[in-house]
Amino acid sequence: MRKRIYYLPGLISAIFLPVIFYHFSSKKIDQLNQRKVVLTISEPDPNLFSKNSFVYLKYEGHFPPLRNYTDVYLNDNDALNRKTLEFTELKIRQIVEAKDSINGIHFIFGDKCKYEFFIEVLNILTLECAKTYMPKDNSIWFYNFPDD
Repeated sequence: MRKRIYYLPGLISAIFLPVIFYHFSSKKIDQLNQRKVVLTISEPDPNLFSKNSFVYLKYEGHFPPLRNYTDVYLNDNDALNRKTLEFTELKIRQIVEAKDSINGIHFIFGDKCKYEFFIEVLNILTLECAKTYMPKDNSIWFYNFPDD
């Protein structure tokens, strides 16, 4: 009878390399999953505002607060919407940097506007460090409060 010859490096490769690969790839996948950011958005409740108006003194009785709002209409024209959002991104940056509490932007989403533009507006507001904005019905109101 012949004596079987086992190739030791081949056995090590066949057994341990898949285990090592699985271990390090699962760590990398876990790192990628931790980078996801979730933004919680809730629509304001006017009843809460009217019942607890002393909590919302900065609103001065108006919900959303009175400002000189620039109305921005977003509809089914993707090219026009993208150009409009580029313009409003600069305007938001100016309002935030100047800490302007007089002006604001009112984004109005038409019936045929794509959901991606709603998300894009939220991304712009987050990237430009906008502290106060309010989604309400089919629009988003962006404004600043004066510093205390």
